[in-house]
Amino acid sequence: MQMNKELYEALKGIRESFLDDLVVYVGQMEGYCKYLGDPAYALKAVAGLQTIVHKISGIAGSVGFAELGKEAGELDAAFGQIVDAPYDAAAINAIRAPLEAFLYSLEDAFDETILPSEQGQA
Repeated sequence: MQMNKELYEALKGIRESFLDDLVVYVGQMEGYCKYLGDPAYALKAVAGLQTIVHKISGIAGSVGFAELGKEAGELDAAFGQIVDAPYDAAAINAIRAPLEAFLYSLEDAFDETILPSEQGQA
C-alpha cells in the first residue's frame, strides 16, 4: 500500500520533532543520572527519569521506533517500582545497566532519520 505524500510528510515531521525532543531528553536524563548515587536525591532523580521515559514510550512506536518504545516502557515500569518504595541503593544500582543501554539506544535513534516506509510514498 502506498503512502499518500501528504501523510508521509506529516509523519516525517512528527518523527523529526520526536528526534529533536530526544536531544533534550538525553541531556535531561544524563543530568538526573548524576544524582542516582546520592541517597538524598536518588528517588527524585528516578522520578525525573521515569517522566522522560514515559513520554518516550508513549510516542516512539508511533514514529517508527518500536524497540525504543518497548525499552522505554520497561524502564518506566522499573522506575515506578523504585519510586513507590523506600530508598534502596541496590534497586537503583540494578537499573543502571538497562538505563545505560537505553541511553545508547536513544543515540542510535539519530542514525535512523528516514521513515522506514519511505519507499511506499506516492
